[in-house]
Amino acid sequence: MSRNPKGQFEKGTTGNPKGRPRKRPHPISDGQIRSDFFEAAEMLVRKREADTLASEFE
Repeated sequence: MSRNPKGQFEKGTTGNPKGRPRKRPHPISDGQIRSDFFEAAEMLVRKREADTLASEFE
């Protein structure tokens, strides 16, 4: 990291050559994925027929 007489970094260099550390992703457990999947699978969803919603869940 060389600097010029004014104290500025030379072109093409920075004061932090390694850069900012990346965020670490939050680990998600297999049990959490499984429970979320089955919870979503049990949800009732209305289906659309032509331009109207079906009156009953099928």
